[in-house]
Amino acid sequence: MLGLSLATLPSSATAEPAPSPRVGGKDFAFYDYNWSPVRYVDHFRGGLSRQWKRTGHGKAYTKNGMLTLENANRGTMAVTLRADRAKVGRWSVRLRARAYERGQAPARAVVEVVPAKTSARHCGARDIALANYVPKRKSVRFYARHGKSQWAAKKRVGLRNDQWHTYAVQVTRKHITWFVDSDPIRRTTRAAYSDTPLTMRVALEGSKRRATNHSRLQIDTARTFSMEKRGGVNVKAPRPKKVGYAKAC
Repeated sequence: MLGLSLATLPSSATAEPAPSPRVGGKDFAFYDYNWSPVRYVDHFRGGLSRQWKRTGHGKAYTKNGMLTLENANRGTMAVTLRADRAKVGRWSVRLRARAYERGQAPARAVVEVVPAKTSARHCGARDIALANYVPKRKSVRFYARHGKSQWAAKKRVGLRNDQWHTYAVQVTRKHITWFVDSDPIRRTTRAAYSDTPLTMRVALEGSKRRATNHSRLQIDTARTFSMEKRGGVNVKAPRPKKVGYAKAC
């Protein structure tokens, strides 16, 4: 990814909701809200499909039915889905990450939907994050960016090494809604929506200049859904806070 960083987010981006009673990684928004039909699904059996484009420094492969990314000493390792592009829809993953060491710059586990055309990304200014976090820390972050503005939030969840959670985002022309372990966490208004085809991007983001802790990200299933069935469209959730995004270009 082109220099994505959450350094621009204030630590008080939003007040956090009460902790979810659900067991992390075992509840899915697509199941609870009956999302369908499926546009694309990958269970990562066999080798990594050519539908995923590799970029950056590190390794991207499948292992035991999981997409697996490992970072290099510096920089970012990413894969971007070629097969699925849509202006509206739902995207869902089950994700875990691990930091093998400490003492250097942290790597961030990042799952986003981004403009399918690289030229439309504008240095991350139209990205929507399902999840963005550092392994072994306490909060996962979310955002939707539109130009020099972003709607940002975070949620306190267990993020121990290899702790599973499910993350999903629903993008309509009127709202963007985030889910963690099937719970609706935040919901924006239409101002955050960018009328551009989106696709999924998965990354381990490290520092460009400093040595980065060796880390790993794994996803056992990635799914995308169309909007034919409206389950979950009208769920209620707090609004994220609108803040600036200084890296738009």
